[in-house]
Amino acid sequence: MNPDLYNLSREPIELLPGWPKHAKVQPLPQAQTFWMQREFGSILFQEIKTEQYLLRYFIFRFLKQMTLLSKERGEGIQSLIALKGRIAQSLKGQKSFTINEGQFMLFDSGSTETQTIFPGGKECHLLNAYYPTNAYTEFLPLFPSLKRDLKKALKKPFFFLPFPRPARHSILDATHEILFDTYKPQLQQFYWNLKIKQILFTQLAQTYTEAREKISTSFEKEMAESARLIIEADISKHYSNEELAKVMNCSESSLKRAFHQEFGLGLFEYLRKLRMHKARELLLQGEQVKTVAPTVGMRPTNFTMEFQKYFGYKATSLKRVKK
Repeated sequence: MNPDLYNLSREPIELLPGWPKHAKVQPLPQAQTFWMQREFGSILFQEIKTEQYLLRYFIFRFLKQMTLLSKERGEGIQSLIALKGRIAQSLKGQKSFTINEGQFMLFDSGSTETQTIFPGGKECHLLNAYYPTNAYTEFLPLFPSLKRDLKKALKKPFFFLPFPRPARHSILDATHEILFDTYKPQLQQFYWNLKIKQILFTQLAQTYTEAREKISTSFEKEMAESARLIIEADISKHYSNEELAKVMNCSESSLKRAFHQEFGLGLFEYLRKLRMHKARELLLQGEQVKTVAPTVGMRPTNFTMEFQKYFGYKATSLKRVKK
């Protein structure tokens, strides 16, 4: 099934069936695969469809800023998780918002039209999951507001909040397992069903417990974003919370609170996440532990232990991805 993607002129973007040989990632088992490559960049797209869900995994690589339009039809819930990079998105009739890496949003998927802006020169990975009514019926007694939201009875929706939320570690872990854990074909589908339902339940549970929290002010958002840029500028360097707060001329407590509220992680946790994922990327490219560790600001002796603690497997167990 080709997704309904358009450019700003509303001309459809055609994806070719199959998978390019030069792709740096392997397609998911049993997934339908599509791709497109033009002078302005490329799209890799995978889709798995069952009675319980429709799973779509996109990898966008554009050389310049691109804006795409998409349309979805049908009743149910749509979940969008940014796994890599950041995008600016808007729903029809609503204000635009930025989804950073590690954040998610829930939508009522009925006749949704979205506009997404992708930055140039950056790679973006997005996981979209669509759940029909039979996939979440068992959750309705647990979350009464969800039933009202789906019927559009509330002027201010509780679950379908018009801003992204930092995903809990359990959501990101389950997503990672879907993409990288493989079993024999007769077990794979059952495994995916468990993990995809887990993702939806955790997103609903997180929203249920956090939706009434105070939304960050524009000043707090700017503060958190400035700290993010400083951290990402050089992940080999470690700033203490005190040092960052001094650079930004704010209190340490305000910075910590604003950053966690915006990105769902503490300042050092965020740096650690960046370091581990960059290290994994370099190892898959064939780099040695002794060169990867200092690149991400760590000693080789500490790196091997921290890597295994973070991912659950040894750094030396990674095999280079063939190009």
